[in-house]
Amino acid sequence: MAFKLLAVPERLFDPGDLVSFNGEWPQYYRNKVFRVTRAMQTLREHVVGRLPAAAQVTVNVDDIGLNPEYEPWLYQVRIGVNPFLGHFYVRWPANDFTMQLQDPNFPINPQDDDLRYIGFLDHDATRKENPTVLHPEPALRFQFIWVKDQLPGFIVYADAPAGTFQKPVLRFLVNICGIVEETDGQTLEQVRSGKLLVAQATHYSEIGRRGL
Repeated sequence: MAFKLLAVPERLFDPGDLVSFNGEWPQYYRNKVFRVTRAMQTLREHVVGRLPAAAQVTVNVDDIGLNPEYEPWLYQVRIGVNPFLGHFYVRWPANDFTMQLQDPNFPINPQDDDLRYIGFLDHDATRKENPTVLHPEPALRFQFIWVKDQLPGFIVYADAPAGTFQKPVLRFLVNICGIVEETDGQTLEQVRSGKLLVAQATHYSEIGRRGL
């Protein structure tokens, strides 16, 4: 799985684009270059629920239909959230928060008054609404690339006053891409030499699970 917060808008993958899978991906993809052969976009919204103060809920993407069924597919996914008093965290594998600091004395912990503000995402970071005059930043800025058997989960936390309820909604823009391994020697040499533009899908573990 790869992810990043987009500092500037980027286009979605189109047929003909090349994607290089670097790092600890499943063997089918690992350190190979694939060409996108087809691309189809769809939207998925998930209402997390009506959460009381300090509640946290786990959302697994395979439970809401966002799992590639077969290996020659990648999902390029952009996620946004509605304005609510709270935030969410990315986890992969199931019990591992992915956006940890390097200092082990400061682990992510949604139930701690200080540690819950580490490695989180919220509406300010990645909105689900389109830009407005007051909020010109683009929507859906947090991007994932995931494949079969490497799916993230999310922890959604209601950071709200006692006695109140929050209704977080996650919006997923999913670019469903069919891919084939690139085998043309000249193309691969151009990729290796940097002469050919290729999207980099660097597995997050390459940067380290403790630190981005």
